[in-house]
Order: sequence, then C-alpha cells, then structure tokens
Amino acid sequence: PIKAADPLMNLRGDRVVGETVVVTQAIEGGSGRVKLGDSEWIARGPDSAPGTRLRVSGHDGVVLLVEPIG
Repeated sequence: PIKAADPLMNLRGDRVVGETVVVTQAIEGGSGRVKLGDSEWIARGPDSAPGTRLRVSGHDGVVLLVEPIG
C-alpha cells in the first residue's frame, strides 16, 4: 500500500481540529459563526458572545463543533 505524505490533505474539517477560533456572530441556541484564519464558518457549541475565543473539537460536514478553551 502507498502511504500519503499528508493523510489529512483533502480533509479540511479534520485539519482544523484543535485550532482556536473567534466568535464573529454570537452563538445562541447552539449555532453561530466563527472566524478561522481568513474564513468564517458556521459553528455549533455553547452560547458565546462575539469576540470569544473557542477551540474546534470536531466537525459535522462544513459545520465546526466548538468548545471553550481550557
């Protein structure tokens, strides 16, 4: 079998797990928007105000799952 040099090359959601994001649109009722690098993503997680820093814990398709840091 051939082993890839970067096994997460085409798995963008998996590549961002563990990254820190900033809430851009309040997460209310479990859903909002976060900024990661130069992109905004839809996120699900605990209610958080804009400017809050969170950590990516996983993804559900193109939706990032976030949790408090620490």
